[in-house]
Amino acid sequence: MIDKKAGGFDDIPEPQVILIEDDPSLRFALCQTLRRYGFVTIDFSEPQVFFEWLQTVGPCKACLLLDMRLPTMSGLEVQAKLETLGRQLPIVFISGNSHISEAISGLKKGAIDFLLKPFDETALVAAINKSRQRFDSSSSTNRFLLTPRELLVLEHVAHGLRSEQIANLLGLSVRTIKMHRSNILHKTGANTMTEAVVIARQTPTST
Repeated sequence: MIDKKAGGFDDIPEPQVILIEDDPSLRFALCQTLRRYGFVTIDFSEPQVFFEWLQTVGPCKACLLLDMRLPTMSGLEVQAKLETLGRQLPIVFISGNSHISEAISGLKKGAIDFLLKPFDETALVAAINKSRQRFDSSSSTNRFLLTPRELLVLEHVAHGLRSEQIANLLGLSVRTIKMHRSNILHKTGANTMTEAVVIARQTPTST
């Protein structure tokens, strides 16, 4: 488990499954199960620490196993914030006490699956594998699909603005702008932002 008080996120391997679950016993059991099936996992007890960690890493292909009911944020709020940040993670919601409307809302907004507690290992692993397959199969076709915010950042870069200037214009932090730049490089396959500008302008699938 990642402990906010421990300080830093250095030397953490890239996970295949990210778990956000506030129940410590369930979180431990789920991690043990997933590791037994060979998944590299990282787990968080609260969304705040997860988002702090997310700011330290580039794009990753992990499945997000996300509790729908958390003390500080709901699963739907976490999903919405990820969308705002332009971070595309396949989500599998888990819950023991959610209204059907919450499940439908999460699925409509792109979640891969919704598991009601208690669920068995087979259903859990199947949902995670489905999410990873969906991510892998769509990665090439979505390679150049930049979000509106990423396109806006790229346009400012094309006009020669630095990250600090873009952050001031958009009312965002410099760290967020740098994260968008990292996502742009990843999606376009470019080595530099100048190259990304050229690729994006030549690719009609950018939206």
